Amino acid sequence: MSHGPGDTATVLFSGDMSAQKLGPVRQMLRDWATAQGLDEDTVHAIMLSGYEALANTVEHAYREQGSGTVEVHVDRSGDVVTVTVCDFGQWRDPAAPPGLRGRGLVLIDRLGTEAEVSTTGGGTEVRMTWRLPSN
Repeated sequence: MSHGPGDTATVLFSGDMSAQKLGPVRQMLRDWATAQGLDEDTVHAIMLSGYEALANTVEHAYREQGSGTVEVHVDRSGDVVTVTVCDFGQWRDPAAPPGLRGRGLVLIDRLGTEAEVSTTGGGTEVRMTWRLPSN
């Protein structure tokens, strides 16, 4: 798997991800999206989708360890915004039925224009895209 997007993307975060770091990285996503001049609904969708993808790395890829390496790439090319979250762990299904939880990927899929999840033995990549209205 080719982790990370193409050459135009910026690495917003690269480092150890744990449950305690979810909030600060979510704020980094909000700050980046706001700096792009995006409307509040899109900023919120990017922040929430990114948070869900990051939470999945902690819960599924690094559950036994409690943390692991994650990269968050961001890109805006004209009217297309892409956020990619990459982990380098091994996907693990939840130990118990999720109940009211376990809807992160559904939420990610509905908040953006397109979402793609690629999983291999080397990790998982969640690529989320928003097509902005033309001015």
